[in-house]
Amino acid sequence: MRASKSMMLWLFLALAVPASCLLKGTVNDAVNARFIETLAASRAQLDTRMNPADGPRILLAGGSNAISSFDSDAISRRTGLPVYNLGVLGEGLDVQNLFDVVEARARPGDHVVISALSLLSHRESTPESDRVTFASGTWRVPSHRISLPTPLGTLNLSVMQLFDNVTLVRSLSNYRQWQSLSSPIEVLATAGSQQDHSVRLAGNRSVIVNHQGDWIDCTTSTNAKPLDFDPKLLARSRDFHAMATAFAARMTERGVKAQFMLPTVLIRERDRSRWEAQIGDLKQELHMLSFIDNDREWQLKSDSTQFCDTNAHLLRTHAVRNSEPIINAINGDHALVSR
Repeated sequence: MRASKSMMLWLFLALAVPASCLLKGTVNDAVNARFIETLAASRAQLDTRMNPADGPRILLAGGSNAISSFDSDAISRRTGLPVYNLGVLGEGLDVQNLFDVVEARARPGDHVVISALSLLSHRESTPESDRVTFASGTWRVPSHRISLPTPLGTLNLSVMQLFDNVTLVRSLSNYRQWQSLSSPIEVLATAGSQQDHSVRLAGNRSVIVNHQGDWIDCTTSTNAKPLDFDPKLLARSRDFHAMATAFAARMTERGVKAQFMLPTVLIRERDRSRWEAQIGDLKQELHMLSFIDNDREWQLKSDSTQFCDTNAHLLRTHAVRNSEPIINAINGDHALVSR
């Protein structure tokens, strides 16, 4: 009897474990696809507000830290150039998207500034990405897929590991919440043609984005958790570094000036010296790239009261201060050109 129960348990595990991995992968890929579809719809809204008659422009780019941490209007007023924020939510889904969005829109004479959390935090890439075309262009939709050869052809299955950071319960909850959203984009009534819009996300969250692409309702501090220091960051981020270097080279060939700027993130006070040393090593490794000098003293002393929901989303009240290095760099370039 005991042997029979043991066999039944092993049979249950033999079936339940792969079934859980298969279901988790399928559901999570469906969630990712809906998220990317929402980002593409938001970008399409913003593309209608990019004036095709503009001359040289400043294009801000990166992840969600870029849309929350800069004030495009302040940069525009103080540089005299049109500014558009091309940052994307969900940078970690597929970091190539943040480069693709810029590459599809940058024109000769533009000045691009990339501020991505991937410079300071390693992002795992998914095994494969599907290229899907929306109104706002082609986006990479991550999938956790394996291919199995069969007599009838190749069978593609979405599978996630049993022990990863996305539980089946969480995946199912996110899927249910995404499916309940009838329309993830809501255009808000504002003055004139400068309309804001709300991007609805799973988890009863929404982000309000203005006509220049800035996230403008990141206004309440929630005691964000500091970003963990990763001593192996440089070795584990070579793929991103290669992407960034190749992107910068393509922009140069197009006549676009591409620069990078380290994001302002919340760190632990005890880790400050280690962060400084690692940032020096990072810039040495990426010596082929042009970096805008940050106010590192201010960045290193940032505390949790300056961030809203995560360690990389600055409160809107600090966006102008965080934009100062960009303003100084652009105006410095103009002064050199005019001489």
